[in-house]
Parts: sequence; structure tokens; C-alpha cells
Amino acid sequence: MMRTGSPFNAWFKGRHRDEFTWFAISDSIPIASIDGARAAAQVVDACRHGDAELVITWPAKLAVIANAVMPEAVATMMQLANRVLPAPTDASGDERRSGWQSQSSWAPSQLTRMTNEAAADNNELPR
Repeated sequence: MMRTGSPFNAWFKGRHRDEFTWFAISDSIPIASIDGARAAAQVVDACRHGDAELVITWPAKLAVIANAVMPEAVATMMQLANRVLPAPTDASGDERRSGWQSQSSWAPSQLTRMTNEAAADNNELPR
């Protein structure tokens, strides 16, 4: 996850409030996400050095290693993680809504402070 403030301008379907809340809170977890400017600096540095690949965050690096060593276990963990994500809906969830239209009591809140700040810093606020 890269903290740019983008959850507010992303589009969501299905259980749009749950999807937005999950995305905004996940985007605010310091260890699981990285500041957009910091990630951009790493991308520029990798380009300067001609690196063919760049894995930016520690969770992503650990996932790459874990998948190389034990792919079946990673697949099982991904299936378990999928169970905690918002469930699919019927046709009523086909309408897309922006993050601004999907706010809940959980997001924005103190749990999404870092994402809220990134939205202000990166001009992701509504006009």
C-alpha cells in the first residue's frame, strides 16, 4: 500500500462503505504502507540504477520471499485473508461510488489519520 490519499478518489462497488473503510484503514497502517513521496524516491533511484525490479515495502519483500520458499502456504494464507474482506453482493452492488460517497463511522476517523493527511498533502481533496 502506498499512502497517497487515493482511497477518497477511488471507485468502489459492492459493499462500497466496507470496501472504502478497509482500503482507507489499511492505507494508514505504518508498517503495511509507505508514504507516496518515499516510494517515488525509491522508484526514481531504481530507474537511475537500471534495476529490473523493485519491491518497495517490507511486507511485500517478506511476501515475495515467503512465496518463493512456500507457495502453497502463501496461497492458503491468501485464501484466509480473503475471508475477512467484504463479501460480494447481488446486483444492488453494481453501482460504483467514490470514496467520498462511501465514508462511514470508521473512515475517515483517527484510524485513517495518515491517509487523511496524505489526501491533503497530495491534493486528493474534493474540489
